[in-house]
Formats: sequence, C-alpha cells, structure tokens
Amino acid sequence: MKKIKIESPRIERLSIDIKNNSEQALELFWKDIEKVGSPLIEKIEGDENNYLVTLIWRETEELDNVCVIGEMFGMDTDETRLEKLENTDLWYRTWKARRDAQSVYFYIINCDDEIEWDNLDFRLDPLNEKKYVCIEDDKRPNDLYLMLKENSYVALPDFKQNQWTMEKQDTAKGKLELFDDFESKGLNNKRRVWVYTPDGYDETKEPYGLAVFTDGWEYINVTEAPTVLDNLIGAGMIPPMCAVFIETSDDRDNELTCHKGFREFAMEEVVTWVNGKYNITNKGEKNVLIGFSYGGLVAAFMALEYGETFKNVFIQSGGFSWKPAEEDNDKSDIFKDYEKVEKLPVDFYVTFGEYEKDAEEHFDGTKKFVQLLQDKGYSYKYKEFMGGHTYMDAKIGFADGLIHLLGE
Repeated sequence: MKKIKIESPRIERLSIDIKNNSEQALELFWKDIEKVGSPLIEKIEGDENNYLVTLIWRETEELDNVCVIGEMFGMDTDETRLEKLENTDLWYRTWKARRDAQSVYFYIINCDDEIEWDNLDFRLDPLNEKKYVCIEDDKRPNDLYLMLKENSYVALPDFKQNQWTMEKQDTAKGKLELFDDFESKGLNNKRRVWVYTPDGYDETKEPYGLAVFTDGWEYINVTEAPTVLDNLIGAGMIPPMCAVFIETSDDRDNELTCHKGFREFAMEEVVTWVNGKYNITNKGEKNVLIGFSYGGLVAAFMALEYGETFKNVFIQSGGFSWKPAEEDNDKSDIFKDYEKVEKLPVDFYVTFGEYEKDAEEHFDGTKKFVQLLQDKGYSYKYKEFMGGHTYMDAKIGFADGLIHLLGE
C-alpha cells in the first residue's frame, strides 16, 4: 500500500520563498537550522496527539540518494529515502509521530542494494547534537545491541524518562553478584550468570521470589532491570525478590527458539543452582520468567514444563513469528504445544511496540499468541507501547509488567 506523503509547513514555506528570492531564503533557512538543529519538529493544527518530524540533510557532495534507518522513520531503505528540494542543497522528508515518542537513527548516503551492509556509508546527523552511544560490554566489545555503536537521537516534547529506571539517592540498592564462567553440562558451554539480591536480603527470612531473565547483560546494562527492581521494591510496589540474569551465548538464535536443551539448562542447571545457593521460594505465584524478543518466546516455552514453579510470564516484544524447521528435532512449535496441553496455572503479561508493527509477521505472531491465550482462558494482559524492538525500548513497560504480575 502506497504511503501518503506528509508535508512540512516549514519546508513548503521555504519552497515558496525560494521561488521569490532563491539565495537569500535558503541561506536564512540554513542559518536557522544551525541554531535550532535537526530534526525539525512542528505542531499539527487540530492534532493534539502528534507532531511533524522532518529530517534534513545538507548536500556538500554530489549525491544519488539519502536514506534513513530508525524506528520512528522506518527500517526499509526503499521506504525511507529523502527528497531533494529542486535546485537546492537540501534533502528532507517528513513523518508524523506521537508526541511522546523517541528514536535513534542514522543516515545511509548513496544507498545501493548491491552494496554489502558493512560497506555502506553510514553517517550520523551532523545537524543534531543529541547522540546515543551503545554501552560497551568489556568482555564482548564487538557485540552491539543496535545496528551501530553510535546513533543520532531524537525525543519529542512529551517524551518522559521512565521514573522507575532512574537511580534514586534515597532508595536502597540490592546486590548484583557475577559468576563469570557458569558451565552447562547439557549445552557444553560456559557463560556469565548474575544474581541480584534485594537490600536487606536475609537467609532466615521468608523465602524470596525469583525472576529469571535471558539476555542477562542487556537487561542489566541497557534495560536497567536491577535499578527498576530497587525502585519498585523500595516503593513497596512489589515484594523483595531475587533475580538471575543468564548471559546470551553466541548461539542465541538457536538457544532461545524453543530449544529443549536450553530450557533444561535454564531450569535444571541455573535455577536449581540458584535455589540451592539462595533463599528462594517454591511458591510459583512469586516467581516470574522474563524475556525480550526470542527471550520472550523461550519464556513462554519454559512455562510449558515449569508452570507450577513459575506462575508468571512476562513477554516483551516476543519473537512468535519463529517456526521450527523440519530438521529441528530438539525444537518445539510453541503454538501446537499450547494448543494441546490443558490450561496452565500461569498469568501472562505481553507487550508490543507501535514501531514494531511494520514487521507484519512479527506482529502477527504476537497477535496469534495473545489470541491463543484468550481462547484457552488464560489470565493475561496485552499492552502496546510507544517504542520499537530494542532493549532500550524494553524499559518503557518493564516496571508496569512487574507490578501487574507481582504487585502486592
């Protein structure tokens, strides 16, 4: 379906002014952009919910095209090409975005489908001083959780930082302990595992609930899960609890796609070890499985066998478009499995981002799983949020999900 072209009033005025006084109008425009920066953000008459966002590139060399990649703007370069204002050095394109949105983005200059991705000419927005730089994992410095290490960044006027992800001086902090080489006998590999214990953790007190995270490094450092746990526990929104963060291996796409061996590793090796080392409850209603993307998929998969021990499942932008291949003997089809078993004693909280909806198969997979939950009579909540498919965006509804599933 062809998308309707959106026009910026500021660019329209400039186009008219150029026809009347070409050189002066364009020069004044660039002087103004130097002061206010890019993107241009304009109100929409009669629309209180959205803004117009116009990206701008100033040509300093001969160009065939300028494309942008960013969840606010699109991930397909065929759909995100800027337009050149005739007889000028100005490339531009306008999008409509909700007034509380944020996004990282970058440009590709002279994008060509014949050029390999790593050989493309990536550039930040030289007219935007705001940047987002990926946090570096000292142990895996070449692993990035975004396409580029450094990205341009835009936040619209009503965007607000999630209060639960902000460290508070008057909030007591839990302890995060690293176990550097946790060895799996079943998977025959090693990885890092982190264990979080709340402030005041006591072996003699009533046993604590346990949250199990895949993509552990990302949840700790990007989604800032330990800070969220500190704040929610400190505010009395959830009871004091422990958490284990399991590192992603280099074989992530295999392990987290309904892999029976990974399920046994997480539950029988990691969780069994945590239960033996820490004061953890066996009451499933206090425990939760949490995952993002394929991590959400594997959380739902683990609940099939361990629903009595973990009666809460938190799925963030779950990767339910995945399907097992015929040769995947150690894999399982999540939909067939849930359809054939009796309803489990599990509550679900499922989130999905507005900017993810362009990935139709991805969106369809989540809708299909939510419909399955409804058809089977599960207790669940489905929540859409203004964001996309990144660990940064996973912050947005993270606290809400924990409160819904575990709140007192």
